[in-house]
Amino acid sequence: MQLQDIERIAKYQNDNWYVHDGYITELDIVNNVIVVNGEEFNLNNLSSEQAFRRLNINGTRKDFSSEDDQPILQQAVDWAIGTRQKTKSRIIYDVNTNEAKCVKSERYNPVGNYQILQHSLRKFEDNFTPKHSYINDKRMYLSFGVVQSHYIVPKNAKVGDEIGFGAQVWNSDVGLSSLSVGQFMLRLACTNGMISRETINIERLIHTRSDLFYKFKEKLDYIVEPRKMIDIISRAMGRPAIVEKFEDFSKIVPQIPERHHEGIIDAHKIEPIGVSADGVNGWGIYNAITRYNSHIYQDLPIYDPFESQKLLSAANHILT
Repeated sequence: MQLQDIERIAKYQNDNWYVHDGYITELDIVNNVIVVNGEEFNLNNLSSEQAFRRLNINGTRKDFSSEDDQPILQQAVDWAIGTRQKTKSRIIYDVNTNEAKCVKSERYNPVGNYQILQHSLRKFEDNFTPKHSYINDKRMYLSFGVVQSHYIVPKNAKVGDEIGFGAQVWNSDVGLSSLSVGQFMLRLACTNGMISRETINIERLIHTRSDLFYKFKEKLDYIVEPRKMIDIISRAMGRPAIVEKFEDFSKIVPQIPERHHEGIIDAHKIEPIGVSADGVNGWGIYNAITRYNSHIYQDLPIYDPFESQKLLSAANHILT
């Protein structure tokens, strides 16, 4: 997604998303309308689900989900409004459409996407990578490519890999994720000129912190620091085999869905790293997963950016 589009959407959110606090006085489940201290807001699917959570009856909603159950569910909602509210709720809404983007506790205090974007660009704008960046009403994801690179050689070996380090930032103003920064890593010296990408060393900051923006700036200052990862990668490169044949990689990372297995095996065939007479080590499995994620999976119709992050997380522990 191009930077100017991300800036435009983030600026709109900054200028037009307002906050309203108060107790829920009405929740109309048929018309998807919530009333908080006399102010009425339209609910979308996410904010409707969050409203039920605020009333602690989300399970009841699932139990009575058909149209015939609506009168019973409305009674449960009305009862919960009168008995279950311990604290005020916080509505973040679009002033132009009156749509509630989220319904959270009054302790919920996110830093806006626009503020995060502007600070990130001041540090890393020259490294911004639009291919892996996007924003919508639910999430923002920013990718900044190689800020510095290092040639890493395992102990007792002559050949290593050149690794580039950058940063990634993601946030959700509507409560779907924490504000997070991650170290971005690229293999730059692949034998066939391709690159594998990885996000590791993730720092997550919850949206109820009073020092949220200060901590975000602090984490962003050192997230590209590579010394820790250089040591981890060097050791991972030199470790012995952990599977006799690559096709057994799923025994090491069983959390990866089977629909990805064939693609990961094909990625390893392109560049069989970490192979010895005894089998394949963790560095080889790690690179096949990240290569598949970068060069095969992201071009498939089933691609999901959040499942992509789960694949990378599954690969992380193999290095250590």
